[in-house]
Amino acid sequence: MDLLISILLYLGVYATPADLQNKEFVAKNSEQINKAEMLSKDPNFKCDGIVIVGSGNL
Repeated sequence: MDLLISILLYLGVYATPADLQNKEFVAKNSEQINKAEMLSKDPNFKCDGIVIVGSGNL
């Protein structure tokens, strides 16, 4: 799931694990989620420059 969320961030969609369980969020972002799922399975996909920063508090 971390890879999927990272790819969504790369695609410009801010998502959390809770968002991926939310039906409204999934429906609204289904195109990007499908694209991220396809990219996560592509062995040739490379994305450089993703930085995830968090305080540990949600």
